[in-house]
Amino acid sequence: MLYNNLFKIGDKVKISNKDSDGKSYIIGGIIEREKAWNDHEYQYKLRNIDESSNGLLKGMFNEEDLEIIQERKSDTTPEINLFMEYLHHSEIDEGLSDNKPKFRIGDVVNVCGYKDLQSVKEIIEFTNGQFQYDTVPIDDEDLTYRFEESSIEFQYHDPNYEFYYTESVGNGLPPWRGELYNVYTLYVDQQSHPYDGLDEKLIEEYNNDTIPPERMQHILHDHSAYDRINDVIRNAGKKKVIAENLKISVNDLRYLELSVRRKINARNLNDTDLDSKNRKFTTLEYQFISEINKFDKKDIYPLDMTNLQIMGAIKEAYSNARKIRSRRIQPNDGSNEKSAPIKGKILYEGYSSKYDLIIQFWYNFDLNIIETAYPVTSDRSKKH
Repeated sequence: MLYNNLFKIGDKVKISNKDSDGKSYIIGGIIEREKAWNDHEYQYKLRNIDESSNGLLKGMFNEEDLEIIQERKSDTTPEINLFMEYLHHSEIDEGLSDNKPKFRIGDVVNVCGYKDLQSVKEIIEFTNGQFQYDTVPIDDEDLTYRFEESSIEFQYHDPNYEFYYTESVGNGLPPWRGELYNVYTLYVDQQSHPYDGLDEKLIEEYNNDTIPPERMQHILHDHSAYDRINDVIRNAGKKKVIAENLKISVNDLRYLELSVRRKINARNLNDTDLDSKNRKFTTLEYQFISEINKFDKKDIYPLDMTNLQIMGAIKEAYSNARKIRSRRIQPNDGSNEKSAPIKGKILYEGYSSKYDLIIQFWYNFDLNIIETAYPVTSDRSKKH
């Protein structure tokens, strides 16, 4: 929770300083910086909202440089809803319907108006709770149709088709694009990250990767120990409980937090000697992160993993991933000129044997990127 920031993610704003271009932008991120005790300043990431830009970053702006046009509300315009739905995914599962599909992959069905039987190849889940189904005629596997649920009548389930569509034909993911990179080296100021943001020139060569720098930054913000500490430790009540559980004072907890942060920074800035004394975590520091994890709403990558190792684990999981949720698409209700993405996103799960992690990730087929990726427990019972 931020303190007294004037704007929030999703607000529609315009630039009011000398650089004003008269255009409207969406606030896509908020950077909070602590100036002194209980004194904070904020910078805002602005994103373009015209269709041709695909929501590309406009830049970082201070609070005094912006003027509100429209606050983000539950009944906000379709333009903002569409943008927020597909380009900002801090809560990927937010708003998903509890409805369940009537059919499953591998079902053999009869379709109204068609003489031949067809098999269900893929399930399309829309964010309004409705489902459609991609089907393939039994006698012509080169054709694929899409039908509403009401047009289909169940005949029987064929496990051979289920195996073929889910295992044999692959997971549908394109080859991994780009090499592993350390996002720390792409900040304007590596020592004060992420307050000064990513360097626009440095990130250019990675923007077409499977995980572009802004998505990797998002993943780390939501699921790395360094960033998750903030969301927990700023709550005075939680801070007190953590100190009591660790049997130290609140003041000593502050020094413990700073020690963990310094070591994480040191490991990410130079990961060639991770076992040196000033980079190796103590038992108490591991216990501290364990306490953070109890209170946090997100799944956290292991404390001793560097950002580069986290990306490496995601890449390994990507190589053996399988679909674990039906394709999700936002329907276009025709209320505005913008077209909703047509390919949607799919939730995958893979395994990194090197780091012994089960990782789930959302792949957006319209933007061709991994939106977010997080570790899950073996029983998949946690938070994401």
